[in-house]
Amino acid sequence: LQNERRRKEFLMYCTKRCCEENLLFWVDVQKFNSEEKEETRELIADRIITEYIKNGAPMQVNIDGPIAENILNKQENGSPLPLNLFATAETKVLFLMEMDILPGFRKQENTSLSKREKKSQTLQVPSTSSPRLKLVSLSPNSIRRAVQSYPAGRRRKSIGS
Repeated sequence: LQNERRRKEFLMYCTKRCCEENLLFWVDVQKFNSEEKEETRELIADRIITEYIKNGAPMQVNIDGPIAENILNKQENGSPLPLNLFATAETKVLFLMEMDILPGFRKQENTSLSKREKKSQTLQVPSTSSPRLKLVSLSPNSIRRAVQSYPAGRRRKSIGS
């Protein structure tokens, strides 16, 4: 989550799965935690509570009722907001992402990586079967089959043979 590029990829995955609120909540909590000015921190906290914590919030995160109530009570009591205001909710959301969302993301990522590896192993060469040059894909396996089917007497000997 600390790597911006990977976080964007994860956000795209979460958005496709309609669960982006978890990651967006975490990002906003990081802003709250790193803000030094109390006034700005309170504005960020208000937005987090309105967007993610209140019952019926547009992007309500899946946290236990007592956790949400504790946050709301601390906001309403009028005293300065503690820096750890969202710590329990953040831990819960991170756990949910780790257990429910991250495994699917990793699986998709491995599948995508495998497809990219196969694609990078495919060589584009001109076809000689047509008067026009057209590109055909040759994977390592198709190259091996073509070499094996080529008449033995016509194969070039490799250097050193």
